[in-house]
Amino acid sequence: MKRRLILFIAAILPAVIAGCLTTGTVVFVYDIIGFESTSDIIVPVPINLSLEEDYRDNRDKIKAVEAVTPAGEIINRGSESVRTEIWISDAAYTSAEQVRANATRIFYFPSIAPGDTLVLDWADGTRYAENSGFLEDQVLGDGNFFIYGIASGDFHVEYRINFVVAVTVGL
Repeated sequence: MKRRLILFIAAILPAVIAGCLTTGTVVFVYDIIGFESTSDIIVPVPINLSLEEDYRDNRDKIKAVEAVTPAGEIINRGSESVRTEIWISDAAYTSAEQVRANATRIFYFPSIAPGDTLVLDWADGTRYAENSGFLEDQVLGDGNFFIYGIASGDFHVEYRINFVVAVTVGL
């Protein structure tokens, strides 16, 4: 009986070790310099994930994107309540109309009263996510894209956010 147990462990141990050692999860935070958007001025914020060492070191080993979510603060500097949105694209646009026509909305947040701040931790962002496949494709691709913060109506919103990215990598 003891011999069978030892043979069983010897047979299964390499498979267990191989499974545990062939993949892992890497989480990194991509810092986005704070930016503001208004009804009149939309700022295309360039994102280059290759500037992040963990992404650069593991880019060719990424097997799956587990999550990409914003964390930080979104501040309504305007005089009206707004529902702010984050959009992404491969090209730079400078108006809300261009963004809506050509980019992809990836986050749609609840209403923020004038002067109030929406605080997001990494788990909150996934609740407001849309079109996550498009964002995942950007991470799996070259990691270069633009983000935009826009809202409807007359708005002035400040974004102090980071992207938290979790990926499964093959080792």
